[in-house]
Amino acid sequence: MLGLGNSICANDYPGGWLPSEIANLSMWLQFNTEITADQDNGGEEAETYDPVHSTDAGTMVDEDRINKWFDQSGSGTHAGQTTYADKPLWETDAADLGGLNFPDGGKYMDLARTITISANTDFTVAIRFRATDTNTNAFLGSSDQEFLRLQTNAKIRLKVNNLTNNNFEPASGTIATNTYYTLILTRSNGSTGTLNLYVKGGTFTTATGVEWPGGGTRPEGDITIENLGCQADDSNGWRGFLKDVIVYDGTAVTSAERQLLFDYIEGQ
Repeated sequence: MLGLGNSICANDYPGGWLPSEIANLSMWLQFNTEITADQDNGGEEAETYDPVHSTDAGTMVDEDRINKWFDQSGSGTHAGQTTYADKPLWETDAADLGGLNFPDGGKYMDLARTITISANTDFTVAIRFRATDTNTNAFLGSSDQEFLRLQTNAKIRLKVNNLTNNNFEPASGTIATNTYYTLILTRSNGSTGTLNLYVKGGTFTTATGVEWPGGGTRPEGDITIENLGCQADDSNGWRGFLKDVIVYDGTAVTSAERQLLFDYIEGQ
């Protein structure tokens, strides 16, 4: 079964709005866009593709080993992996088509450019995900002391510079393993450092996302992001699927922009 090819793309989104219309876009790993695979899933007998399979050519097949997810922000923050065992997979099941499959906690990707968000700087992270396991799975990270991860089915944790954990927990509801969700994390107010996290999907149905309280102590110092799908190489790897992954370095989205992001990501 082939991938989606070019049948769905950003320009087909109703209304034409794009995440790039918000200032300071630093990384945009876009659903079903410029994803390539250079090997099949044949283990020691893996076939190397020449030319590589790609979503844009419509040549991806089930369990292809993904070597690159190209950044659409223009900043060159591509996600890549060269080690066979660590490459995420392509999935052709209809519900998961267009994203990356991290099936066992042992798959991750390195960013071609380290994102460094300076101290006291506003930012936004938006991620579309489905977790197949909800125990200590990292979305993004750079070390075991600096990461954003799903801690439990009712807790998302941000840790920066090995300082206080910022644990976000909903008043009610949990993350189910058969459902897609979108999270949006923002830091605003300069040196005050107000953290807010919103989740939409499943039982979290508010148009601008349901806020998960618990920002706690503001992050001190720079925030660095070097990995996708783990908190450090081969550590607390993501188990499940990732679709859009977006970072703004210098912008905390407004409520109206947050709704636009939710609508766009869920409307693809």
